[in-house]
Amino acid sequence: MIVKLKKAATKSEGQIRAASTVPSVLEQVIERHPDVQVQPLFPDDTDPEMATLYVITLPESKAEPLLAELNNERAVEYAHIPSERKPMKKN
Repeated sequence: MIVKLKKAATKSEGQIRAASTVPSVLEQVIERHPDVQVQPLFPDDTDPEMATLYVITLPESKAEPLLAELNNERAVEYAHIPSERKPMKKN
């Protein structure tokens, strides 16, 4: 699952948080769902826009309920489950 937070949710005293820091809205998700892992999508990127993107790894059975929960959070701009990609066939 990919989550994009609103920029205000990733700022702390006017500074962009380090990519290794998980914003509080995602910390709350981890507390409620211990089997969920949250990581920055671009951990080494210093671009403020990229710092708002996270990957959530979770059991498939929890995906839809957590997706609905995240999309109702004020600090979340969007959350979605990427479609499965298959390699293109060569002719």
